[in-house]
Amino acid sequence: MHIYAPLPKFNPFPGSRRAPLLTAVTSIVLGLFASHASGGVHYADGYSISQDNVLNFPAGSAELYEGVKYNLIYAVDDQNLSFNGLVFNTKPQISWNQYSFHIRKNSTLTINGDTIGIVDASLPTDGNIGKDFGTYAIYACDDSHIFLNGDVDVQVEHDIGNDKQASVGANLLYARDQSSIDIGTANSNVRLWVLAAQPDLISAQVRLVGDLPLNEQPIDWVHRHDG
Repeated sequence: MHIYAPLPKFNPFPGSRRAPLLTAVTSIVLGLFASHASGGVHYADGYSISQDNVLNFPAGSAELYEGVKYNLIYAVDDQNLSFNGLVFNTKPQISWNQYSFHIRKNSTLTINGDTIGIVDASLPTDGNIGKDFGTYAIYACDDSHIFLNGDVDVQVEHDIGNDKQASVGANLLYARDQSSIDIGTANSNVRLWVLAAQPDLISAQVRLVGDLPLNEQPIDWVHRHDG
């Protein structure tokens, strides 16, 4: 394993508490839609697909939390999704079954370019944490598969205060029930961050291929600035 310097396009804490907003996709946008479902696929509010087939979820996507609206993408029943890149910046409330990308029942998600994303989770509006509350950023189950084939730079953060942290899990890559997630290729740079009291960077059937700087730390371990 080779440890590389951070990728220039993403700096988690450059002197301020928040990560910077992701750079907008510069190519021509083909469509900008509200929440959309087609067959067994559901996309969150506000998504767009560029002329170069890059899927983008800007800040504010998936702020409703009913049914499949827990997800930026929910794919079920033999779906095969393929894009040339993926950019997302989502701010979910922590809840039961809170997934950003949920691929299940013999479905496949393939990203043939770069994946750049932030999951910045907060407490529910009522402030209460229930049993099994947490977040899953990239999740595959029931004989499904996810392939992130370019550079991968993803951060998950739980910004919820020290008194509420202990019981809340923050999962970045999670595969179960004969499913798998492949991250990077031989030429990829991969950087994965989980900043939370109960971080879980990788679970079960996940294969890491690229050059991999990883960071899995409790959130109060990280030096942060509020100015």
